[in-house]
This record gives sequence, C-alpha cells and structure tokens, in this order.
Amino acid sequence: MTTLAETFEAAAQRAPERDAFVFADGAHTYGALLRKVYGVARALAGKERVAIVAGSTADALAVFWGAQWAGAQTVDVPLHVGADAIAGMFEEARPDAIVTDEANQHLVPEAREIFDAAELAVDGEPIERAERDAKEVAHIIYTSGTTGTPKGVMLSHENLLFDVEAAAVRMPLEEGSRLLIVVPMFFIHGRMQLIAHTRVAGTLCFSRGFRFPRKVVEELAQYRVDGISGVPFHFATLLTRTRIAQADLPDLRYVLVTGGALDARMMGRLRRALGRVEIHTAYGSTEASPRVCHASPAELAARPSTAGRALPGVSIEIRGSDGLPIPNGGLGEVVVSGPNVMAGYVSGDERASGRIDEGGALHTGDLGRLDGDGYLFLAGRLSEMIKTAGERVFPREVEAVLERHPSVLEAAVVGLPDRILGERLAAFVVPRPNQTPTPAALLEHARAWLPFVRSPREVFVVEALPKTASSKLRRNHLIALAQSEAFRNAQQG
Repeated sequence: MTTLAETFEAAAQRAPERDAFVFADGAHTYGALLRKVYGVARALAGKERVAIVAGSTADALAVFWGAQWAGAQTVDVPLHVGADAIAGMFEEARPDAIVTDEANQHLVPEAREIFDAAELAVDGEPIERAERDAKEVAHIIYTSGTTGTPKGVMLSHENLLFDVEAAAVRMPLEEGSRLLIVVPMFFIHGRMQLIAHTRVAGTLCFSRGFRFPRKVVEELAQYRVDGISGVPFHFATLLTRTRIAQADLPDLRYVLVTGGALDARMMGRLRRALGRVEIHTAYGSTEASPRVCHASPAELAARPSTAGRALPGVSIEIRGSDGLPIPNGGLGEVVVSGPNVMAGYVSGDERASGRIDEGGALHTGDLGRLDGDGYLFLAGRLSEMIKTAGERVFPREVEAVLERHPSVLEAAVVGLPDRILGERLAAFVVPRPNQTPTPAALLEHARAWLPFVRSPREVFVVEALPKTASSKLRRNHLIALAQSEAFRNAQQG
C-alpha cells in the first residue's frame, strides 16, 4: 500500500463488518463508511485541495477518506485559533473546496466554494479510486504555534505511511485494535491515530472529552478499548481528578504518552494506578509526520527520563550552533533525517527558515543529547534558553527540580529582562490539590538543589499555566504576566 486511500480500501475490503468509528450515538462499520466515501469522492471529483473545517464527527471522517479517494490533498484546519487565523490559512493554502459543518460554518470566509459535511457524506455508487504517487502531498496540517503564526506542514503519502509502519515495529497494533481517542482530528496526533488504526482495520472510539474526566474512565470500560493515547495533561488529569486506579479495565492493554514528557512522579503514579497496563512514550514533531522516537516500558524502566530511540529508518544527530555533529553526551539541537521528514511548508520557506537543511534533514529546534546506546534525552527548546549572568540555563532543568517539591503539580520557568544579569529566572508554580506552597519555601527548595545562579530569583504561585489547545506551554504569556503590575500586586496581596 503506497497511498492513504489504498490503506483505507484494504481495511474496508478485509473487515467490512468491523466498526471503524464509535461515537456516543452509535457505531459506523468500514462497509458503511466505504459507501459514504464513494458519495464524497463523487462530489469532490476533480478537486485538488480540500480543507476540512469541522469537528471530529462521522461525516467529517467520511469527508477525509472520500477526498483522499478522489485524489485530493486534505487540509486540517485547527478550529481553536479563530476566524482571522483561519482566513490566513485559506489565503496561504488556497483550497478549491472547503467542507464544514453547522457548528463551524461561521469560521469559513465568504466567497469560497463551501460544502456541508452532512450533505456530502451520503451513500454513493462505487467510483474508481484515483491513483496517486507515494511522494505526492497527501495531507496538510497547520501547527499550533505557541508564539508565531501556525505553519502549514505538507506531508506526503510516503511520509505518513512510513511513520505509521515504523512506529508499529516498536509498538505493534493488533488487527482490530480499539483506541479511545481524546484529541481532535485537526491535531497531527489524532490524524495519525486514525491512519494507524485504519492500517490494522481497527476502531477509533471517540471520547466526549476531558471536561468531565470521570466520563473518560467510564468510556474506557464502556468501549472495551485496548489503548488510550494522549498528552501529559490528559494522564495528569485522570490521576488527579478521577479514581482510575479503582476502575475495572480488563481490556486496557497499553497507554501511549505523546506531546511531552510526563514527570517522573506522575509516571510513577500512572504505573501504580494501571498496574499491568504497558506505558509507552513517543517523541516527535509535526514536520516529522510526527513520530521520531519511541520508548517501551522496559526502556523507560531502565532510563526513566529518555524520549526513546529513533524509529527504524529514522536517524537522529545532535548538532552544535556551527551545524557540526556533537559527540554522544553533548547538548545540542536534535536533527532528524528519514522518509518521515515533511515535503515542506505550504509557504515554501522551509529552507529559508532553517528548518530543512541542504541535506534534507529537519532541524527540530529541540535541545537534547544522545547516550552511547542511541537514547535521546531532551532538555527543552533552543528558543527557550535563558542567559543569566553569563550562564546558559534551560528551563526544563529548573522546572524538574521545582516539581520534586511534594506540594508542586507543575512548574514553568521563564527569563525576564534584567539590567545586571541580562535575564533573571522567574518560576510559575501550580500547587497540588489542597496544598499551599509559599514562594519562600519553593525558593529555598530550588537553591538546595541548584547553584544560586541557576535558581529562580522569584516564584509565583498560580492556579494554572497558560497552554495552547494541544497543551503546549505559552511561555510568552507568562513573561507578559510577570511584567504586569496588576499581577504582581495580586501576588503580594
């Protein structure tokens, strides 16, 4: 199978009576979905680029596969960024068709060819699948930038299918595997779980979301899933706001943590809560389709803080500011090579921006080091480095120390302008439930573990950290908050 449509076709032929999707209001088999895919493909025949501005519904999923069947590129539009940002994406991507739903139609600019997902996703007569080359762009997904404009990442059929197959070597999915999906389809993680489970004719069971975490635990049991995948926020929420440790989940076989590291204490709690359930972690980037590394339960037991080893066929180097490789153990930028590296940005500036070099390698902007056995350890983002009193400090090392304090749930460290130091370290801390840590106690704790120059000069206790919809920390918001006189007065009061 060399294209996404071929992958779907194989699943529909192999298991037409198996559920492809399950929602609160019912299930949809592969056979029933194929008939709707025919209907969508007929309506979109001849379209080259189809944008999807819709929620994670059965109709929207039929549109995705139907557009792929018709040979079109699909564009996932993040719904949480607002109408102005979406208008900018349309201006850049220039889709010749937009598919939306009633709930999101207000986000679509006028004077565009607009289709309603529910009207498109109707049964149709069989239609021949369009032939496409594996290296052609299959899907465009916009990153959820934390400080800048989201970038349109173009991924080929080869990019996506290679990454799915390489990940399956490290964490095989059984035929018919069932996953509880807790993220929207417009995030790369959600879309890749769709492709990965279609590859094994599996079933995606759609959660109603984390607004009511206890319902998520009920869904794990109700849908009899063998897996759940999410970002650290999801698992921290399940551990702190539900009784997942007491839940009867005999079918649950694995957990996959992506999108960032779960701190050591929370990982320990997750292991104790889930017992026999395997816990895996993955590291990646949208521009890498997205997975780069995987860590198995055994690897995490031996190296708790590792991001894992590179997937088969993927190469990782650590490079210095001069672009040259750094020996094992040295800290530098994580640079990735392999068939999973994106085809480019819609804007065409992947070279000018420095993300793709002349050799075709992806410069991730992440800081890390490799040990002698090829395991990656991450230290933060290049853009997050703080230079204070001539020292280079990476926020994650300070955050990890603060999170060791028994009253701290999570921490974030930023650099604030300082006339003498250049930048001074400021920490924001979210306390655990029913805990009231004082800034003085947290400063004392940090200085017991860190040299004075690498310790925060001030600590703010807050209810929550500002994050994007994909749980990425908005450090720029924290910097602005720390410089706000009203915020500082409230902290002192």
